[in-house]
Amino acid sequence: MEGPLSGVRILALENWLAGPFGSMTLSDMGAEVTKIEPTQGDGSRLSGTPGYKGECCHYLAYNRNKRGIVLDLWTPLGKEAFYDLVKVSDVVWTNFRAGVMKRLDADFDALKKINPRIICTNISGFGASGPYKDRQSNDSTIAGISGIMSVTGEPGGRPIRPGPAIPDIAGALYGVIGTISALYEREKTGVGQSVEVTLLGSAIALMSFQIAWYTVSGEVLRPMGSGYWMSAPYGAYKTKDSYIVLGPCCPRIAMIIGAEWLIDDPGFTTLMSRLKHRQELDAEIEEGLQKLTTDEWLEILHAEDIVAGPLNTVDKAVADPQVNHMNMIAIIEHSLGGQIKLAGNPITMTSLKGKHSSPPTLGQHTEEILRGILGYSEDKTRRLKEEQAAHAEALRVHVRKEK
Repeated sequence: MEGPLSGVRILALENWLAGPFGSMTLSDMGAEVTKIEPTQGDGSRLSGTPGYKGECCHYLAYNRNKRGIVLDLWTPLGKEAFYDLVKVSDVVWTNFRAGVMKRLDADFDALKKINPRIICTNISGFGASGPYKDRQSNDSTIAGISGIMSVTGEPGGRPIRPGPAIPDIAGALYGVIGTISALYEREKTGVGQSVEVTLLGSAIALMSFQIAWYTVSGEVLRPMGSGYWMSAPYGAYKTKDSYIVLGPCCPRIAMIIGAEWLIDDPGFTTLMSRLKHRQELDAEIEEGLQKLTTDEWLEILHAEDIVAGPLNTVDKAVADPQVNHMNMIAIIEHSLGGQIKLAGNPITMTSLKGKHSSPPTLGQHTEEILRGILGYSEDKTRRLKEEQAAHAEALRVHVRKEK
């Protein structure tokens, strides 16, 4: 891909979701991303999800446009190769718990001595300080701690995890913002810096509205299902054959469904009265909407310029005409042959050009990077691979003994 970040070289030491999603976003904008994996690969390669020619869909979803190399930073030659790549790179991008990169002698303090212009971005659950710094985390626990899960689901029901990995994705995107900001500042100062982003901080930032509501009013917001605290009607309503999703639409919706009496009833004339009587209003609207199918209602509602849409399942979202018009389902030629379809890049810019490349197979570009970028000889490349294979086998033996 060519784009505004063309010429920016990023080394991504990453795993699972937050790291890969962020570096993929940077690659979508033209950055040259080299994904550095240990000999066993990114954990998502073994996630057990459906696959394409042996490549798990979890891995495929977050790793397009990257080149792949296997480097074991616990081996001398592996670490040397990493340091050599740092010398010719702009960003080291990671998503590990605090202290991991320091133990590898690969944190910002170590790498800035090799390349003063290097930017080190790390996404972690809780950061390098504070009472939680040594704890493990994942998307769901962060959704719990941040309060996201407390406002997701049906009123009175059990807590519900949002479908997409919201804290992970938020952390990834905040990491992208921080990295691009650091690149911009480096243009003025000539030096790199450390960028730290936490999943917890990112999730709290997404809770801005709910937190402001509480700090101003003292009221703790609760789940609203598909509704919204500031509007009624709002959300998903049953129709004759499925569901339809409505935005703010009073009083016109009352006329359209044949419930004109709602317009003059004191219980529904103002926003505050509708919020107070939300359940009764929702029941009246849903009763009216069950007279026709979703498609029939959408034709009527769109003609009236009312905010409405279908409640698509994933298969229908992938086939949606507007989604495809925006090229949000990318068709990518895979290096193993054939095509895969992945969610695309939502950013459109005049400088973005070219086609997406498929997520790299494990170590796919190792030779190309070591010999092409670093100029390693065939013998040194062979010795590096042998050293890493020996270390991997030693680890396997150690694990078997532990078991």
